[in-house]
Amino acid sequence: MREALASLKDAVRTDPSPENHAAYGRLLRDLTAMDDALYQLRAAAEKDPGNADRWIELANAYYLKPDPGLAWNAEKRAKQAEPGLQLRRRGGKVERASDSAAQPE
Repeated sequence: MREALASLKDAVRTDPSPENHAAYGRLLRDLTAMDDALYQLRAAAEKDPGNADRWIELANAYYLKPDPGLAWNAEKRAKQAEPGLQLRRRGGKVERASDSAAQPE
């Protein structure tokens, strides 16, 4: 895990792409390093503002923090990035209502 963390940190340093920020942020989130995870996931969303999935991922991280106000703002940005986007809450997370794996609660 330590090697993956170092590799992703290096990837962000050498290529600060939305993909690298998102991958690093997801790993940090999984390790519960929430402040650092939020920084990386926010950077991914801001560098790729038209990608609703980046905003959804950021919203879910804010819900884990917990910071529901900022989570709601990230959900709003997802909907702005993709007009008509429908979201649902499932298992404590926000996801696309059209997700084929999504089942009504």
